[in-house]
Amino acid sequence: MTGNLTRRNFLAAAAAAFVRAQSAPELILDIHQHVLYNGRTKDQLLAHQLEHQITTTVLLPGEGWMLPILGGNRECAGFQAEHPGRFVRFACSDPAESRTPDVLRGDIRRGAIGIGEMKFHVAVDSPEMRQIYKLAEGLGAPVLIHFEYETYNTGLERFQAILKA
Repeated sequence: MTGNLTRRNFLAAAAAAFVRAQSAPELILDIHQHVLYNGRTKDQLLAHQLEHQITTTVLLPGEGWMLPILGGNRECAGFQAEHPGRFVRFACSDPAESRTPDVLRGDIRRGAIGIGEMKFHVAVDSPEMRQIYKLAEGLGAPVLIHFEYETYNTGLERFQAILKA
C-alpha cells in the first residue's frame, strides 16, 4: 500500500483525520449526581447535564436520613430507564439495617454498577461496613464512601487496614 501513498493522498487522509477528530464529541463522565437533590427536578438535572455536554452520569441514590434531600434507589433506577445510555447508577442502603445486603444485591442485579454513596454514621472498619465491602467484592462492584471527620464513615485513619485486608 505504501507504493500508492502520494503526498496528495497523505494530505487528504491527514485532513480527513483532523476533521474527524474535531467533530468527535468529547466524552465527559460526571461521577457524582443525585436525582431530586434539594428540590431540583429531574428535568433540571437533565438540562444541566446536556448544557455541560456530559456524556455519562453516575446517579448516586440516598437512603434513610438522606431521602428528604435526594432521590433513592427507585428514583435513580426510574430516571436511568427514562434516559438509556446517558445515566448509570449505584445502589445505597443504610449499613446498620439488616436488610441492606439484600437491598444492595437486588439493585446490583437490576443494573446498578456500584454501591454508594455511603454516607452514614458508622466507622469505616465497623462490622456493618465490613459486610458492605465483602458484598461488594463478591459482586465485583466498587464502593463510594463519603468521609466526614467525626460524622460520616469515621476512622479514616484506619481505612488503610481495610484496603490491605
